[in-house]
Amino acid sequence: MVLMADIVVVGNMVADLLAKPVEEMPPRGAVQPVPQLELQSGGCGANAANALACLGVDVAVAGMVGNDPLGDFLVEDMRANGVDVSAVVRTDKALTATTFVAIHADGERSFFHHFGASAHFRLEDIEQGLLDNAKIVHIGGFFSMPALDGPPTAELLQAAKGKGAITCLDTAYDSGGRWMEALAPCLDYLDYFIPSLQEARALSGMRTEREIAEFFLKHPLRAVVIKLGDRGCYLRSGGQEWRIPAFRVQCVDATGAGDAFAAGFLAATLNGSTPQQAARLGNAVGALAVTKVGATAGVLDMPATLEFMSRKETCGAT
Repeated sequence: MVLMADIVVVGNMVADLLAKPVEEMPPRGAVQPVPQLELQSGGCGANAANALACLGVDVAVAGMVGNDPLGDFLVEDMRANGVDVSAVVRTDKALTATTFVAIHADGERSFFHHFGASAHFRLEDIEQGLLDNAKIVHIGGFFSMPALDGPPTAELLQAAKGKGAITCLDTAYDSGGRWMEALAPCLDYLDYFIPSLQEARALSGMRTEREIAEFFLKHPLRAVVIKLGDRGCYLRSGGQEWRIPAFRVQCVDATGAGDAFAAGFLAATLNGSTPQQAARLGNAVGALAVTKVGATAGVLDMPATLEFMSRKETCGAT
């Protein structure tokens, strides 16, 4: 299989069931009504691909879903959004990955996640021809596809770089506790590493953004970008550092904000922007994502995003 997409996202695909607002779990055996309960596409890979498509990028996604109605829903929803889903693999080994997302009134979330088919996604499920024409290969949701952790992802990234692609990786929270054991083999084949602060601290054992970035830049990365939520992001590249403030918005649901940031960063990088410019666009796409319930419902096309950036205030220096 040969794809013609400019960006190939390799990542998990999840059916998200989002409930809002949820401030506490009901007592055992009780029922707690919620005003809003929706089924939407989710998972770091699907979220990043959907957001890239919203921004007008030619994007394909590679991942695994079950042969079940939720798998049908994810594939059809992504196709309708303009994502090339021809590299999505279906399996009978497990049901489609699913997450119940309890969204608090302030937009923060708690998750109940079933790995499902994503746990069975292996390197051999990814045809090498997928990388032939990609300008960027992005790993979305590392730690959410355990059969790809470590050497398999390193091999994929090495192959991508061998074909001239820019490589990028975004982590998820590692509930298995492997952290650097799983990530370390990949770092020598990465151009951009964009974890959240919580994940970066768990991986490095460091506390400050500068210490974390210096820890990872012992490897031949072009840049480390640490996502700081409503404080924007921290960027370190070429011995320089920048703190790029977030855009001021009302947070409705923070689900997928980090994946939206990754999409903005990748879209700008594809267009030749500097890492600082890419991080600023990432902040804008991430900010828009939190204004509606769901991972990408708030994401706009590129012209509307640039217009948002031109008129919206940032939160000031972090």
